Amino acid sequence: MARGNVLPGSMKILIAQIYLENRDRSTRKIREEVIRRWHQTSRNYDDSNWPGLSAVQKVLAECRKRDPEKLPESEGLSKPWSTMSMIKYPIPPEALPSVLKVWVWAREHANVEFTIREAQWAARLYAATDDIALLALLSRMHSIMELVSLIIGESPEEMRSHGVDLSIFEKMTGQEITPERRKKILRLSEEEWLAEQELEKYLETHGADVDKQVLEHLYQKYVKPSETKGGKP
Repeated sequence: MARGNVLPGSMKILIAQIYLENRDRSTRKIREEVIRRWHQTSRNYDDSNWPGLSAVQKVLAECRKRDPEKLPESEGLSKPWSTMSMIKYPIPPEALPSVLKVWVWAREHANVEFTIREAQWAARLYAATDDIALLALLSRMHSIMELVSLIIGESPEEMRSHGVDLSIFEKMTGQEITPERRKKILRLSEEEWLAEQELEKYLETHGADVDKQVLEHLYQKYVKPSETKGGKP
């Protein structure tokens, strides 16, 4: 059971992510959404009133202070991408066809803006896959990870993405990674590995009840798989 105001690292990541989705949302609404997502996916925490409002307020205060939109180095990166953006934010010419395809896909199928930051990530990752929908997802995920790293005060290099990287490897090579091989590659502890197995079984039986936002959060949980045991950072 979770107790007190000590929040694990992945809880702080989730709070930052929900804040970034809608900066105008009130603290109470953010807390409600945090509880909804966390307790749908983290069944080891049986206190349905956790985290408390004061704990969420403390994290949000840091998020607002470090908001990347207020940092000079991030100015403009959350604006919609276009080829004219390359005057200030160039991308390699060989990546442009893939970036354009992702831009069209995001607007046509996901009905979302494709940001300059996402275009930068698409240009970095395009060689790993020909699947434009996957490239759009990966670009958005890495963009979120970059923003979250800034907002919680960590360098992007410290945001471990090995689980995501292994998924990219699977798509790129067509190899099927067995649970045992995944455990070895990601160097998961026995507890982490068992938690992954439990999560997979849960999704198999409850997949229809898990919405898109929760699935995105599940993916984010693998960014820092070594954190979050027993409510301790």
